[in-house]
Amino acid sequence: MRHTLLRGTILAAVLSLSLPATADITAGNQAFEKGDYKAAIEFFAEDLKAGDTAFEANLRTGEAYRLLAKQKKALEYLEAAEAINADDAQLQYLIGAANGELAGQASIFSAPGYAKACRKAFEHAVKLDPAHVGANRGLITYYLSAPSFLGGSKEKAALQAKELQKHNLIEGQLLEASVFMGTEQPEAAMKLYDDIIVAVPDHIQARYTRALSTYGNKQYARALEDFEYLKTQRGSEKTKNTGPERFAAYTANYYLGAVASKSKMDPDTGIRNLEEYLNDGVFDNKFREAYANYYMATLYLMKGDKKAATEHMITAKKLSSEKNLKKLLKQLKKDIKRA
Repeated sequence: MRHTLLRGTILAAVLSLSLPATADITAGNQAFEKGDYKAAIEFFAEDLKAGDTAFEANLRTGEAYRLLAKQKKALEYLEAAEAINADDAQLQYLIGAANGELAGQASIFSAPGYAKACRKAFEHAVKLDPAHVGANRGLITYYLSAPSFLGGSKEKAALQAKELQKHNLIEGQLLEASVFMGTEQPEAAMKLYDDIIVAVPDHIQARYTRALSTYGNKQYARALEDFEYLKTQRGSEKTKNTGPERFAAYTANYYLGAVASKSKMDPDTGIRNLEEYLNDGVFDNKFREAYANYYMATLYLMKGDKKAATEHMITAKKLSSEKNLKKLLKQLKKDIKRA
């Protein structure tokens, strides 16, 4: 289901402006690269209707809203950019990503529409640019997770990973490893992760994906090693700009806190990592901040600080009503009472 572009009120103020066409594109891009998405949106507003900057301003505004977890708002601007130029791979990737994120949050009635729009955009992006790593990653993830009636196919996922390897060997291998994980071949996946990291020790995404895999399999010692490495890359040349590398480095703090909670070890280090994560505010979805507070609560409870545990439990509850989190918080409330 594609959203109808809202016209008039969103952009009306821009119509009366007489600033130069490129007045704030540069400033907006600078704010965006610093992670100040709200400021970037304000700067881009000056250029949404200018002929030579409208496409970029709408695309970047949509991207900023998406990173602020406002996917519906993001689609308004991304679709405005699409009306100007539909054959831009990065734009189609962002449209696919926003629709995919909405599909994961939507009801069973509206989710299929978002899912179809997601697949269509990712496929279009890959057709436009076969080497676009984000679009390939999104499409492969879609093929692995979607049911067959919505176009999901593990065979298509495997073929897509092989196709990317013609253009980018390492990234294609990394995605092939995700296919192995998605088809219950963890040993083959881990071998590929290990081979990639031997070849390119500082490959951020390989480290991050391997860490997520070992974390998911409760191999916490192995996961900690990679997450600790990723944390050291915060602010490095590879992670100073926006993108998956920066996200991986900053999200490492979250997982270091989660591991401390789940493995029942070193609550102080876990709390310190989660505090850094929450202060950074680099959240990939609306649940992550809530889960960070949940893990903070469990770690404070481990330390015997029932007051702090209760405060973070309440914050987590306010931030999200996601089903699994509600279940965890219900049990945590009981644990705090018993402590």
